[in-house]
Amino acid sequence: MYCIENFFTTIQKIILGLMLFNFSWAEPASNVLNNIIAEKSIEVTKSATKLIVHAPKTSLDRLAKNFAIVVFYRSTCSHCLNFVPLIYTYTKQNNFDLYLYALDQKPLQGFPYLFTTQTVTDLFFNAHENLVVPTTFLVNKIDKDEHVLFAQGEMQKNELTARMNDFANRLGENRV
Repeated sequence: MYCIENFFTTIQKIILGLMLFNFSWAEPASNVLNNIIAEKSIEVTKSATKLIVHAPKTSLDRLAKNFAIVVFYRSTCSHCLNFVPLIYTYTKQNNFDLYLYALDQKPLQGFPYLFTTQTVTDLFFNAHENLVVPTTFLVNKIDKDEHVLFAQGEMQKNELTARMNDFANRLGENRV
């Protein structure tokens, strides 16, 4: 049953990705992105006889449950080439959803990516003349229209970890 659910989730993501990034008549990018993010808003594990919902244990777990990480990059940017593997590993270790957007429409080998469109870029950036890469946003999975600029530029692992923990703790005080 788990394999079937993964298969359908994968098919859904592929269809939504095609709608968002390849067809000009697709529904607005924010709606499709919100639907993708909403899929992951509750972590559920099925056992043979019962449904178990895992409650977040720490403020970082709550952050990962409520926020996805979105990174914009260019394949020719040396800072992006250093940062993408770091953020990819971090998100996998801490159960964050990660969306990597290639502003130059060129993937980084070995990493999943999404081609960006003007609609997606407009959703995140107000002034296109100052697009700094890499740029990292946290997107609220609950209030899907809300996103927060998390960082611009490359970070080292200790800085990323410290910032993420600080952000998680500050949000924990406000009961995410």
